Amino acid sequence: MNKRILTLLLLTLIPALSIAQQVSFCRNYTRQGKPVEEIEKFRIKPWGSFLYVLMDNGENRISDDEIFMFVDRKQVNRYKPYDHKKVMVHDKKNWVVYNYKFTETGTYFFYFEDGAGARLASGTLVVVMDDEHSSSGDFAARTYYGRSRLTFSDIIMDGKPFNKRGSVSISDDGGKVYVYLDNGRPINSDTLYVDFRRMNNRTYAYDEFIDDKKYKIEPDWPDTFFPYVFTANGKFKVAVYNENRILIAEGYIEVKN
Repeated sequence: MNKRILTLLLLTLIPALSIAQQVSFCRNYTRQGKPVEEIEKFRIKPWGSFLYVLMDNGENRISDDEIFMFVDRKQVNRYKPYDHKKVMVHDKKNWVVYNYKFTETGTYFFYFEDGAGARLASGTLVVVMDDEHSSSGDFAARTYYGRSRLTFSDIIMDGKPFNKRGSVSISDDGGKVYVYLDNGRPINSDTLYVDFRRMNNRTYAYDEFIDDKKYKIEPDWPDTFFPYVFTANGKFKVAVYNENRILIAEGYIEVKN
């Protein structure tokens, strides 16, 4: 009987302990470390928005002078490491706060560890685009993919383009080139859509559809490449889009006989 009572007490204490340590996402906080205006779904601007991440260690003061905040972001049904920060602990308090800037939408998992690597608390936050900008695909492309570049080359060596090309010959090169996409930071898409269009000699617009391709990639890759064989001559525009059909980058190449 005593064993049953002890087991029952343990089962009721364990949830209480886990509730005491928690992570909150809020617009402000009190001097006592309590969250003000907690957020479950955070709406950001395309250029990024700040939100306080507050970790409450319950009744336990934090003995370390600094602890660590780790940020994972959900990528294709699983979380992957995204960011980490060092957080200072003032006056051995039982709470810390960090003003974190969110620049990408997604589902985030935050967790804090002490100097010994013991996990203190964790929390999850959903980040979406502000309604005012949520449908602005062009604006999102300019902000996140603004520095993305598309390059054509003979070959890829050590993951980088070698002998870049502005034109290719069907007779001499077989019409084959490598298309290299460099975003400089995670492409943030598990699918790429590639559109090939040729210039119309009458309108001088790239309005003649030639081909399209679909490629699967890892969202955390900052760059990627693929081979392509042109079978007709002309001036071509190659456009690469993410999984939401937002333009990442485009490049131009001339194909000669």
